Amino acid sequence: MLTEQEELATKKDLKKLENALTVKIDGNGEKIDANAAKIDQVEKNLTAKIDANAAKIDANAAKIEANGKKIEANAAKIEANGRKIDANAEKIEANGKKIDTNTSTIDRLITIVLENRERMATKEDISDINVRLDQLISTLDGLTRSFSVLEQERIVTNQRLDRIEARLA
Repeated sequence: MLTEQEELATKKDLKKLENALTVKIDGNGEKIDANAAKIDQVEKNLTAKIDANAAKIDANAAKIEANGKKIEANAAKIEANGRKIDANAEKIEANGKKIDTNTSTIDRLITIVLENRERMATKEDISDINVRLDQLISTLDGLTRSFSVLEQERIVTNQRLDRIEARLA
């Protein structure tokens, strides 16, 4: 075991310890001062970056506001175009109804045209038409002959009436 004297530190030992701690504290003080200078520089850099970003944010806010106005103007145009589209949709619907109506009429006409083509395509129909035309022409020839006979009879009748009137007069 150590004696009490051995346990107690001597003034000399304490002085050594004080000097060693002072050197360490001074070294740490210099480091603290250097770190404080670095912190000041970092703070200045960050402040400059923050200021630059604030300017960018302000510029972007102005752009956003301008774009907001453009969006509002475009929204009004879109709304107007929507109304035009609705009006055109109504016209298209009305035209669709007309087309549906005309489609049924066209279908009937197509059926009639096809039936007529079928009739005209057959030789029997064509020859039947030719026979009817021949009959019609023969009838017209007969009527023409009858008309010339009637005309002659009219002339003769008028001459007789003129003679009778002349005798009576």
